[in-house]
Amino acid sequence: MRDGLADGALRGRVVCGNDDERRHRNLVQPLVCRIARPRPRAVGHTAGIRRGLPELTHRVVGSERCPDGEVAVPSPSSSNQSRAPFTSTYGIGATIACRAMRFEHVLVVGAGQMGSGIAQVVAASGRRVSLHDAAPGAVERGLEAMRKSLTRLAEKGGTDPDVVLARVEPAGEIVAADLMIEAVVEDAAVKEQSRPDRVIGMHFFNPVPVLKLVEVIRGLETSDETARAITELADELGKTAAEARDFPGFVSNRILMPFINEAAYALLEGVAEAEAIDTIARLGFAHPLGPLALADLIGLDTCVAIMEVLHRGLGDPKYAPCPLLRQYVQAGRLGRKSGRGFYEYS
Repeated sequence: MRDGLADGALRGRVVCGNDDERRHRNLVQPLVCRIARPRPRAVGHTAGIRRGLPELTHRVVGSERCPDGEVAVPSPSSSNQSRAPFTSTYGIGATIACRAMRFEHVLVVGAGQMGSGIAQVVAASGRRVSLHDAAPGAVERGLEAMRKSLTRLAEKGGTDPDVVLARVEPAGEIVAADLMIEAVVEDAAVKEQSRPDRVIGMHFFNPVPVLKLVEVIRGLETSDETARAITELADELGKTAAEARDFPGFVSNRILMPFINEAAYALLEGVAEAEAIDTIARLGFAHPLGPLALADLIGLDTCVAIMEVLHRGLGDPKYAPCPLLRQYVQAGRLGRKSGRGFYEYS
């Protein structure tokens, strides 16, 4: 897959490889998952990815939960029940089946905004998480961000933050796990060493605990088994997986970033002020945020970087970043994270 296709507030990438392919350092951002060398298993399991669904082991009723190490799947009689976020509980009185959990131990490399969010939803699904980041203090900041997010969710009926955080363990180095998710800039050299049949993109959206979509990006040689395993994982994390082909920007960024870029041009050319542009988009298109406010949330530097990927990868001048975006980035106006972008933030 190409460099930087899933960047910024909209990113996620999965690469399934073995332990030897993960011995690297200085990892920096899109997202890469690697399925580690499998532990010995019974015949019928290949390359660390189980063939078909794991065997159903328990059934629980009503508010009961599946035992540790297992995950809930609806029985035919409760298939229309809605599951509470991050739990194995379905509607009142529903009967659910539990099956052995795939990827019981997940290593997340990168504890920034995306990495900590992914670690949170993985831990909330009942899995054990090791969280690693080479930057001093990054893991601690990530854990604090997770606690704040979980506290807000708990106020709305979510799981006790201490229960989820107890499943997250800081890791001082890369450790063996069933699955590795890199919330860092992809390393092309490492990527090229991976087995292509076990390489797949998993594009999360920010904020990870809230937004339900995961774009699943199949490479040219990605196996059906790998795609099935990652799609099932997304479902178990409470996400909806949508598959896209491996082209620059996938679907989401190919649509969203030109929208933001054109809004920046409208501001540059004096068509309207920033507030009016965003108001028209919010009220006219029923968007929760206008494109300029959204750009500030994503980060203007990230928007420029993604537009450059689209421009370079697709070779069409319509994807060239708006000069105003470049000017703001050069001036340090990166959006919310710097305190000023199209808007000012106190």
